Amino acid sequence: MKMTRERKVYAALFALAVVALGVDKFVLGPPESQAAVSAETQVASAPPAHSETHPEVPTAARPTQPGLAALTLQMDQVNRTLGLESADIPDLFQAPAGWLKPAAAKQPVDAAATFSAQHHLLAVLKSSRGGVAVIGGATLRKSLRIGQQVDGFKLTAIGERSATFTSGQQKVELQLPTDSSPDSQIISTAGR
Repeated sequence: MKMTRERKVYAALFALAVVALGVDKFVLGPPESQAAVSAETQVASAPPAHSETHPEVPTAARPTQPGLAALTLQMDQVNRTLGLESADIPDLFQAPAGWLKPAAAKQPVDAAATFSAQHHLLAVLKSSRGGVAVIGGATLRKSLRIGQQVDGFKLTAIGERSATFTSGQQKVELQLPTDSSPDSQIISTAGR
């Protein structure tokens, strides 16, 4: 494999990064963790600023990362200096009570009532093989055979002027309109 000029540059940059990491970790050492340990011992040995006693933060609850430990210690020291209790400090990320709406009790949705309100029987075609029902809605006009489904309801029976749909235990019977509108038709092919 031939080393192109571009690959040589990448290899040199990678080697330089590895050397810089080694120098940082092994030669310079971790100054932040030592500063955190010394700050922790100074805060622990310092007398409180006033006579009130404040509960110490348990060491198990403190962060284990050195930078966060130092920050936690500084925040604890500021709290003690100002005489603040953690219960007195509001949560800055909590939404104001006026912004939240109380949850309204949800009324159980009656799927059968919703289905019958959204769908209308437009025509029926009865035959010896069961027949076809034509239903329509706001955006739908569909012809269905027995056993087909629409919106979770299955067409189970076709009558002279009706179609029966079921979904689980719920049953809906759509009727043809009683007026003689051109949208509603009955076609019977019982002899065929």
